[in-house]
Amino acid sequence: SGHGSGAGTAAERARQRSGHGSGAGTAAERARQRSGQGSGAGRAGRDAAPGARRPGAGRDGARGRRRRGARGGWECLTGGVIAIAELDGAVFDTDGVLTDTADLHAMAWKAAFDDLLRALPAGTAERARAPFDLITDYPRHVDGRSREDGMHTFLASRGLEDLAPSALTRLAERKDRIYLALLRRQGAAPRPGVVDLLAGLRACDVPTAVVSASRHCTQVVAAAGLTGRFDVRVDGLAAARLGLPGRPEPALLLEAARRLGAAPDRTLVVEDAVVGVEAGRRGGFSPVVGVDRGAGAELLLASGADLVVSDLTELPPLLGL
Repeated sequence: SGHGSGAGTAAERARQRSGHGSGAGTAAERARQRSGQGSGAGRAGRDAAPGARRPGAGRDGARGRRRRGARGGWECLTGGVIAIAELDGAVFDTDGVLTDTADLHAMAWKAAFDDLLRALPAGTAERARAPFDLITDYPRHVDGRSREDGMHTFLASRGLEDLAPSALTRLAERKDRIYLALLRRQGAAPRPGVVDLLAGLRACDVPTAVVSASRHCTQVVAAAGLTGRFDVRVDGLAAARLGLPGRPEPALLLEAARRLGAAPDRTLVVEDAVVGVEAGRRGGFSPVVGVDRGAGAELLLASGADLVVSDLTELPPLLGL
């Protein structure tokens, strides 16, 4: 299929094959022809030993567990293919999946939380006053959650649930100011593979949605040059307006699928946060792809991912683009 050849971008190859029925047949037919590629080798993902790779794993190193959708339309195998012709839609998280802005959120939260922690009364327990840790606190308590949920989850982990509402308001506003200043100064670049993947999905008539717990999704998408590449956007502003609970509840993803007119069990979800992957699984989405930006493949698989990749450059070959 020449996935790695110089035959052009993923989008160009998708346009050449946009008839789906030409040449070697549809993506779904090719997936069926190739199903069983990894059969007999045992299951990967949750059933595999940590760090183990199944024989015949794909050249991009993607790791996954076999799972057939409710309608039997696709299989997600190590080294296998997702049948793009049988997808109703694709839903992408923003920060950390489409753009590199998750790091900006983390830095803004650290600055805001550390200011608050330093100002706690002298008699406060030392553990509660310890600085916010980007390596442990951010992915465990904040990443992928709404601003309010992340704030409350972290503070609860330090036994600080009883802070005055005015202190919480100041904390949230300070985090927002720092984040927007960082965004203006550093910008938001699309992550590797994003533009080609979105172009390929559009060429194959797969509608796409961008979701985010952040209220600044529109600014981030615009800063990354991705405005106009999505059919639907569901962000923190929409969630607040509609009263949608934050992840790991699947409400944000389900609203995106509803607006796309897509059945969840035929909708690709791409998330990097553990709570986002869990939301995809709770919502019955198939397939759920985890992007390992530091959470670890085993944890993402255990949380419900069908497949884990290191970045979106690995997805086009798995989609037949």
